[in-house]
Amino acid sequence: GLEPRESCASSSGFARPPVDQMLKTPGGVRYQVRSPLNYQPVVAHPALLVFSAAGANAKATEDFTGLTPAATAAGFLVAYVEHRPMTLPNVALLGEVIGDLGSRFCVDAHRIYATGHSDGGTAATALALMPQTRMKIAGIVPSAAGFRAADARDFACRPPTPVMILHSKDDALFPGWGREMAGWWSSCNRCQAVPVPDATTGCLRYTGCAAGSSLTYCEGSGSHTVWPERQAE
Repeated sequence: GLEPRESCASSSGFARPPVDQMLKTPGGVRYQVRSPLNYQPVVAHPALLVFSAAGANAKATEDFTGLTPAATAAGFLVAYVEHRPMTLPNVALLGEVIGDLGSRFCVDAHRIYATGHSDGGTAATALALMPQTRMKIAGIVPSAAGFRAADARDFACRPPTPVMILHSKDDALFPGWGREMAGWWSSCNRCQAVPVPDATTGCLRYTGCAAGSSLTYCEGSGSHTVWPERQAE
């Protein structure tokens, strides 16, 4: 695997600031990149990939999630990825954004995280589990994902992973699926089976997880189409 890095040996070929670009992978997936105001092409930045819900383009996803201010302030490069229908070949195409982003920017390959709502959460989860991309994703925050424990059983557990699951108790499209996946991840991350309520966030935090991992389940209210407004966390 790649060693963690704080800088890139050379910035030649990497994008110069300011970064505000609509890009396209070799497979034709379009994505919008936002960068910290102090982005430097020689500094290895963590990256947040934000996958889109059904029918959404990059701009709609940026507006919907509101992640840009919090993520760029924390030093992340943010890539908003256009939607593709949820098939394994399409998810693999979406996964090309990882390599494409790394070829254009100085990215810390050990700190690439994925999030998204609905199909976007499904894509983030699938990329963290699919053999060709699983070791490239450091952690995930799926929201209202259409991915359940029965789907996860098709995949082997990956190394212990930081996971934060956002799901509404009123989600009629994927009822209870977030809680199911929390149970699956708790087993993979070797956490205690019963989570503990967090007084600050109102989320359920799983304790005793394996080193390098964490697991939080945040249950909101509202319909499937509502973003849970957990940007800062």
